[in-house]
Amino acid sequence: MIRPSDFANWQEYYFTYQNILAKQYLIPMLEQWGVSIDGKKILEIGCGSGGVIEAFAERASKAVGVELNPFDYTKLNTPKVQYVTADIYDPSHRERYADKYDIILFRDVIEHLPKKKEAFEICDTLLSENGVIFITFPPYYGPYGAHQQVFSKTFLGKLPYTHLLPNSLYIKYVKTVEKGNDAALQVAHELIASQTTIGSLKKSIRASAFKIDRYDYYLVRPSYEIRYGKKPRKINLMKYLPFIREFFVLGMYMTMRRK
Repeated sequence: MIRPSDFANWQEYYFTYQNILAKQYLIPMLEQWGVSIDGKKILEIGCGSGGVIEAFAERASKAVGVELNPFDYTKLNTPKVQYVTADIYDPSHRERYADKYDIILFRDVIEHLPKKKEAFEICDTLLSENGVIFITFPPYYGPYGAHQQVFSKTFLGKLPYTHLLPNSLYIKYVKTVEKGNDAALQVAHELIASQTTIGSLKKSIRASAFKIDRYDYYLVRPSYEIRYGKKPRKINLMKYLPFIREFFVLGMYMTMRRK
């Protein structure tokens, strides 16, 4: 378990957390599902602090991280990853990372994207013929579907299910209990706009060029062991309980391939 207080700043902590998560959980998960990492071209959309794509880059032939928010990646001092600050929806930026990738990663990013149909169409142009898309996300109706356990700095802000209040009331709640915490407010607005549930994401996938290949539901996500010392726990019984799972699943992990 690692704590933010053990690091000089949030970025250093978050990079380390992402890196451990990728090496100890995400890469082994993909390999268990028959997805090879070695020598592959890998693109991460929404790479954040770079910790995940840096872990994949150690075994990839090419690794690219695309991030909307500006970040000084030169501090990472690594030649293994090409970082691009860009909006994936903006076609004028796409030539900066255009290629045919074997793996495209959305690590807790898809829930921030309101235009999923367009996002999957973009992926269709970037993915190799036999490529794989790997998605992880917390379903919106789950206990922490608004990421409040991550971005909130107060006890009241971290309470589960508060994001299920009426939208305007939840925004007022965040503004009240998280005064001055612009990150928490921004995330609240993004996730309210998207409201990505298991059902809605599956619907978007069915309308795309892709199909779900492998997936697992988690009651305790792998990231919780790194951040809170809690062992990961799958809850795949929820595969048979379509309505109830929306409120109890904390994380869905899946691979997609072309139909």
